[in-house]
Amino acid sequence: MGIFSDSTPTECYNSGMKYLGKSQYDKAFPKFLRAAENSHIESQYELGKLYKEGNGVACDKAEALKWFLKSYENGFLVARYDIGLLYLCGPDEGIETDFKKAFEYLKDVNDENEQMSCRCIGLMFYSGGHGIEKDFKQALYWYSKYDGGNKSFDYYLIGALYTSGGFGIQKDYKEAESWYLKAMEGGTVESCNWLGHVYARGGYGIERNFQAAFDLYTKYLDAGFDGEDQMATLYIARDDDEQSFEKALSWLQKGAEKNDKTCQFLIGMFYEKGLGVERDYIQALSWYEKSQANSYNSAIIQIGWLYHNGLGVRHDYQKAHELYKSALKNQDSDGSHRHALSYLGLLYQDGLGVPQSHSKAMEYFQKAVDLKSAEGYNCMGDVYRHGYGVDVNYEKALQWYLKSNELCESDLKICDKSWLSTGIMYFYGLGVDKDKELALTYFKKAFKFGNEEAGRYIDQIDGDAAIEESH
Repeated sequence: MGIFSDSTPTECYNSGMKYLGKSQYDKAFPKFLRAAENSHIESQYELGKLYKEGNGVACDKAEALKWFLKSYENGFLVARYDIGLLYLCGPDEGIETDFKKAFEYLKDVNDENEQMSCRCIGLMFYSGGHGIEKDFKQALYWYSKYDGGNKSFDYYLIGALYTSGGFGIQKDYKEAESWYLKAMEGGTVESCNWLGHVYARGGYGIERNFQAAFDLYTKYLDAGFDGEDQMATLYIARDDDEQSFEKALSWLQKGAEKNDKTCQFLIGMFYEKGLGVERDYIQALSWYEKSQANSYNSAIIQIGWLYHNGLGVRHDYQKAHELYKSALKNQDSDGSHRHALSYLGLLYQDGLGVPQSHSKAMEYFQKAVDLKSAEGYNCMGDVYRHGYGVDVNYEKALQWYLKSNELCESDLKICDKSWLSTGIMYFYGLGVDKDKELALTYFKKAFKFGNEEAGRYIDQIDGDAAIEESH
């Protein structure tokens, strides 16, 4: 029997399925195509799958979508899941991402793909964008909607909602912990990583426990996942005898060997600030560029910062401006674009490469603050401390610095600029009673994380103390 000897669309379809069963895609394709062109809905669907996977024909997601839509519009409801996924995945599939359309097709799936459809909808509401408002309450509803099968991965995703908080859900680490533990019982090892985050940060109903975080990160790594950056963060941020920049750097180098963009970025930060290594801006730039090549938004911003301040490169405010603007277009899930807003504000505040404008600077700082940027909080503090376009207000300045410190503490971030600024407020008694002992605590913390100006204040306090002792 020749390839085109089948006389009806159904016969063509049946022949195509026989070839499909033997993985003879090149023979199945013309059978499905002939039947599909004659409005055979199952063949239209199978043809879409061949185009989607590139089996028997060149991979073409747009063509796959066309045939899935024909199949669905002709009454084959199974196709709506595949259509929804194509709209969800977007550019990687050669189709414009459209969460709103994806939702319309996925919300009514009620076959074996129902659980995954609910999960995908939850993820869309978790991330937001592309036609859908970020809404954690809706995400929780959809993660919980399907009641069957192994729910451990959904439990893990629910835990992430309570870890992040906001958008209709109160941040609650204790609640998150319970969901992560349920997920781990069901075999979802990814929960080890997120529960490790919870223990490392503490608060919101959970005591900080670095050892528990270490054990969970170890389990996560042993399962074959990448988490060297998290292990490094533990050694950077912990406040006990185990704190070690050298151990942190060792973990970062392991991750960088696997081309991990976060590890590459953090190594750059170590060289920029001189953490466990000699300060070296050229090395910092090199590592940032490696991270940038892997599309890490924070690296783009930090390269801009080097040009902004002439660190290892000549001052180039225009290049810094371009890099910050570029980073704003790449709104990563890590929220790094918030820092680009702050740095753009600084360019306008000082009139570097752009016309000086305190109002424009404040506009950028406010946007950063609205996104809960520690850098934005610090910049706001500077605005009120120095009176950039506003009346000097030391009390307000201190409140902004303290907000920055609090955010860095909870997120395990380096905030040497706000630690320095807070120290200065207590050192001089600006908006608060003078307290050199407390100021010294902040200066030491800032200096430990590479802030050279803090070192000068430490020397001054030590010098003053020596003079007092001599009297």
